[in-house]
Amino acid sequence: MKIKKSLVIMQQLGKVTKAMADEVEKLEKFLNQSKVNSLKTRISEGDIPLNELDKMVEYIHRDFEELQQMDIFWNNCSEVEKKVILLLQQKTANNELTLSDYWVDLLKNSAYIHWIDQTEKRNPQVQKISTNEFSRIRESFAALIEEKRKVGTQFLIHNLTKKVETVQNQHSRNIRELKHQVGKKKQVWPLRRLVNQFAGNGLVDILPVWLASPEIVSSIFPLQEGLFDLVIFDEASQCTVESGIPAVYRAKQVIIAGDEKQLPPYNLFQSSFVNDDDDEEEYDTDESTSLLNLAKRRFSEKLLQWHYRSKYEELINYSNHAFYNGHVQIAPNVVPFKNPPAIKWKKVNGRWINQSNEVEAIEVVAILKDILINQPGKTVGIITFNSKQQTKIQDQIDKLLGEDEVFSAVYNQMLTRDLDERVFVKNIENVQGDERDIILFSIAYAKNEEGKVYNRFGMLNQKGGENRLNVAVTRAKEGITVVSSIEPEELNVANTSQMGPKLLKAYLKYVRAVSNSQVDQINAVVQEVNENVNTHVQVKELHFDSPFEEQVYHQLRNLGYEVTTQVGMSGYRIDMAIVHPHDSSRYILGIECDGAMYHSTTNAKERDVYRQRFLESRGWTIERIWSRNWWRNSSAEIERIDQKVKELLKRDVVRERVVK
Repeated sequence: MKIKKSLVIMQQLGKVTKAMADEVEKLEKFLNQSKVNSLKTRISEGDIPLNELDKMVEYIHRDFEELQQMDIFWNNCSEVEKKVILLLQQKTANNELTLSDYWVDLLKNSAYIHWIDQTEKRNPQVQKISTNEFSRIRESFAALIEEKRKVGTQFLIHNLTKKVETVQNQHSRNIRELKHQVGKKKQVWPLRRLVNQFAGNGLVDILPVWLASPEIVSSIFPLQEGLFDLVIFDEASQCTVESGIPAVYRAKQVIIAGDEKQLPPYNLFQSSFVNDDDDEEEYDTDESTSLLNLAKRRFSEKLLQWHYRSKYEELINYSNHAFYNGHVQIAPNVVPFKNPPAIKWKKVNGRWINQSNEVEAIEVVAILKDILINQPGKTVGIITFNSKQQTKIQDQIDKLLGEDEVFSAVYNQMLTRDLDERVFVKNIENVQGDERDIILFSIAYAKNEEGKVYNRFGMLNQKGGENRLNVAVTRAKEGITVVSSIEPEELNVANTSQMGPKLLKAYLKYVRAVSNSQVDQINAVVQEVNENVNTHVQVKELHFDSPFEEQVYHQLRNLGYEVTTQVGMSGYRIDMAIVHPHDSSRYILGIECDGAMYHSTTNAKERDVYRQRFLESRGWTIERIWSRNWWRNSSAEIERIDQKVKELLKRDVVRERVVK
């Protein structure tokens, strides 16, 4: 009886199983075949997937509208689109991306590869461009630019010579009279009369370029509209509107060049009654009196981005962020923190007496003596923050000249140089336009005889006083030494409304940090003066512009090299640099990829010639890795970089032998 009952149950179970299998087959319209086969196999083996089927029913109820939309979408797809979707279904996303994001990346990459293939088929010469070929083209391009410059010079000389001959033929009588007047020994005409007489009769044709101040232009040239094809104003921030307009009138075209972050026009009236360097009464320094600021209101401007004067990045880094919002492009240092540092902090125990500091004056002159003896080829400038300290230092120089024969000899030897190579002693009011290899600062502010720090800052505390500081701290080409009797924290600038004193305090903190190679403190000061700064000195952090650069980095690391990414303090960075294997204080090779930094400049001359030439002038050896070469054969590119480093190491060995 039991056997018969079991047989009936088995028969019923077989019918149910078959019925279930039949129902599952109906799902083939909605599920892929592998899923249907899996369900049928489990049913045939007696493993009824009720839980799974219940979940499917739940999902269908929940996502029914989306499934309908998907069904409509699928029916509207072309055969090609359906093939693409079916291929994508075979791809499984990794843990980092959602399936949809992964599929989007796959489609983009496939499209890019297809586009590259099609481009190379249409332009087969592109396939021939290797790294070596591009280097050859770049070097050829650079040589042609230089050749064009030389030919351009010859062309100008030829045209000028031809013009002189033409003028001599057309104005022969006027030219003879001009030569006569110029050659006279007596009854010599004033320059104004001479120029006015002959300007329209050949003079400006045979002398097409004149270098003169706006006041001289007004004084000697006739007031003739369009007398000159082009008038260029340099240092226009110091030119008043009333001085500049007459020269503008005489021009067909005008270029007004200057820096609004430097000194405003010189106010002769103000200087005639301001005798106290520390008088902080405010005077009218309306920026509209500058021709540069007036021009900015009306005309578009072109910013010069690269800084060329300073050899080391830290010399200009503070000014770049405090005054130019980090927009100035600076060549990164091959030696990140040179020893001795490019900026030195020298603390002394001076006193502020009669608006000067004798101890600092003595120390500054002692440093000057050391430089003239031990670095005789270097040029030196001394800058103070008031005229009385300037006089104090000049008096100390004169005193030492009478007492020290060695100092007298080297100082007098220095005086035989050209004017722009001699030592100067100036205050921040009159140092614009100067530059020297080494700049010495005497801060002078110190505790007075009562032990209190004098917190009056003279012209620094005037409107625009910060521009005077900017001029002063950007005069050095190779090094700065700051002699100070106080720590930056001793300056109380909380009650001043002007930026000059606040930026001076921040600069002193920056100087001290650079002198001590305190990277965190350097970053802190840069952040303090520029809240929007998004660049900083790199130490251990890894920063990449693209996954391509990250791959290059890791492969170089696998070779055993120490690599720094995004090298530099300014907006311009070298993508990565390999630390010298035998000298960790410097880089042996810079590597640039064709990423965001490379493409930030669309001009080929600047991007591929001038920028690389500038970096090389600062001691860099640069190699480029092109993304196309990388994805085609990354191993070959890494091998090329490895061989370049080994070649540079061999050169170092040879150089050391020669020196020995």
